[in-house]
Amino acid sequence: MISAAGLPRPLFVVSPKAENMLHENSSIAPVEHAFARDVICGLSADVKTLPSRWLYDERGSALFEEITRLDEYYLTRAETSILRERQSGIADFVESDAILIE
Repeated sequence: MISAAGLPRPLFVVSPKAENMLHENSSIAPVEHAFARDVICGLSADVKTLPSRWLYDERGSALFEEITRLDEYYLTRAETSILRERQSGIADFVESDAILIE
C-alpha cells in the first residue's frame, strides 16, 4: 500500500487498544501469547489477516501436505513451474540481499 504522500504504508498498525490487550496478555504462555498477538494484530488491521499456522493442528497439516501431492491439486506444481520459468526475471527485479519466503 502507498500513502497519500507516496510513501509505503505498513499493512497494519497496532492500535493503542490492541497494544493494551497485548500487554494484558503478556503473562500467558509463549505460544498462547503469540496466538493472542497474531489475532489482536491481524484483526485490528485495516486488512484483516490470521496466519494459517493457527488453523491446522499436526494431523491437519499432514493431511494438507498429502493433498498437495495429489494430481488433482495442481497449485503447488503450477507455482513451482512459474518460479522456475521466471527465476531470472525475479532475480533481476529484487535486491541482491532479498530472501524469498514461501
